[in-house]
Amino acid sequence: MLTAALYLHAVDRGLVRLDTRVKDVLPDFRLGDRHAAAQITARHLLTHTGGFDGDYYLDTGCDPGCIGTYVRACADLEQITPPGVRHSYSNAGFAILAHMCEQILEAEWLRLVVEVIARPAGMTHFFPSPSAPLPHTAIAWGHTRTSDGQTIPSPPYEHCCLAPCGGGPVCTSTDLLSFISMLMNGGVAPTGARVLSRQSAAAMLHREIEGPCSTFASAWGLGTMLHDWTGGQTLFGHDGAVPGQTTYLRAHAPTRTAICIMTNGGEADGFADAIVRESFCRMIGADPQAAPTVSEARRPLSDYCGVYSTQGARLDVEEKDGGLRLTLAPGRRGLGGVLAMAVDLKPVDDQRFLASFPGRTFGLLQRFVEFDESGRASVLNFRGREYRRDPAGEKAA
Repeated sequence: MLTAALYLHAVDRGLVRLDTRVKDVLPDFRLGDRHAAAQITARHLLTHTGGFDGDYYLDTGCDPGCIGTYVRACADLEQITPPGVRHSYSNAGFAILAHMCEQILEAEWLRLVVEVIARPAGMTHFFPSPSAPLPHTAIAWGHTRTSDGQTIPSPPYEHCCLAPCGGGPVCTSTDLLSFISMLMNGGVAPTGARVLSRQSAAAMLHREIEGPCSTFASAWGLGTMLHDWTGGQTLFGHDGAVPGQTTYLRAHAPTRTAICIMTNGGEADGFADAIVRESFCRMIGADPQAAPTVSEARRPLSDYCGVYSTQGARLDVEEKDGGLRLTLAPGRRGLGGVLAMAVDLKPVDDQRFLASFPGRTFGLLQRFVEFDESGRASVLNFRGREYRRDPAGEKAA
């Protein structure tokens, strides 16, 4: 969200527009599909609708040019759908957006995000990476569980090139609540400083595109997740995770109420969900949307089975016990920090399946789309990311 706010700061200054093309700012910008790369705009990046493979976990160091180096390394990222078609969460997209900000504002993102957004917004304990000078004794380091059940500390996650999409910055829950307060107050921080124009603050909360799976997010604004509740109420915010640490941020703009939950180990999802549900049920008198219910499959399960992939991950889908079993494994480029897993998918309708994950108190929807003439799905949206059917992978299997 801070990278989105930084770009909107540049919009407020009249330096760019939301629909400015990436190549208008970065003339040498490349992706695997040169035609698609030429069409992608800042709005596509802000709404995760660029259509390219967005999970590229390359560490390019922490020198001043690390984000630019990362963006140049994206030149072979594959296009999954044309730009603007559907939402597919993209970490790479926000690194590209950050590099646009660097060129527009003529400084490093690591400096800009502090001086232009964080400090004016009242985020007094925000640091762009764990390597920045900070009081380490005040840091709650993450913890993960080993295969034999032991809990061990996690090393700091420090991919400076991915700091613009949340991989590395350090702050407190109070810092994030100050930022959220600024958005709910029309761009004016609790300190009284104006960080964004009223129009830009409202734009970040505006419903730009519907989410592919409502249990991930009902819809998306500019850098924000939107969650529909009953009675026409909508919460906004964002979640984020690195190994051993997870943060959850939810806010209700009409009542200017917000909750920030930070965890450094354990089964965080169920814990955070319970707090958010109980708190906002009391504060705004609404409930989350009803959980989807499992039903009989409406088309042959074989229509969904097969191999779906990106350069970073491979999904094998097969029939199992009246539903599907999905196995996530490293792709041609390696998995990049995402844990391999196997989950069962139970049908909800002809596109959506419900998956249960350890630690969650509710299932998460996954969605198959683009059915071909034979009735087979061509694309799977799993955990907010799109994967296209891979005929070569199916032949190899």
